[in-house]
Amino acid sequence: MQYSFVTPWKLSSGPARNWSDDLLQRIQRFSPAQIISPTRTLENEKAAEQFLLAECEKIVQARGVLFFLDERGQNPTSQKLAHDLSAARDSGFRTAAFVFGGAYGLPSALQVYLKQARMLSLSELTFAHELALVVVLEQVYRSETIRANHPYHHGGASPLVATFKGRSGSQS
Repeated sequence: MQYSFVTPWKLSSGPARNWSDDLLQRIQRFSPAQIISPTRTLENEKAAEQFLLAECEKIVQARGVLFFLDERGQNPTSQKLAHDLSAARDSGFRTAAFVFGGAYGLPSALQVYLKQARMLSLSELTFAHELALVVVLEQVYRSETIRANHPYHHGGASPLVATFKGRSGSQS
């Protein structure tokens, strides 16, 4: 399966871009992957909406599954995301596309794809767009390593967390 990461913002240079490039190369060891972004900064939210609509249409037409990033979406574990991506692959989807919104989130025009999309949340926290991209890229790479039984993903609880299980009362 191929991975696409669709962003309505032009990627800038700097640490987030370096991490994105590195993680994209890591993912490409397992599957084809690309970041789809405008070549220039889009003038306004309407232009961003049109860009996202056009890219989502191409992905759906090419037998792709959409993962919309939104704070109200499901917040899966790394294992669950790996399972969902494997299930999409096994169902015959050719592409898994992670779609990011603009400054005001995902445009309402994308609702035509809601029945075909899955809503994912990275956290209830708000992240800078490029940091969110890095997090998604890392999780897709982690998913691929989980699927390949690669040692990158250790799984399980940390030793510190295990010491807190069974304790009652508040913790300071």
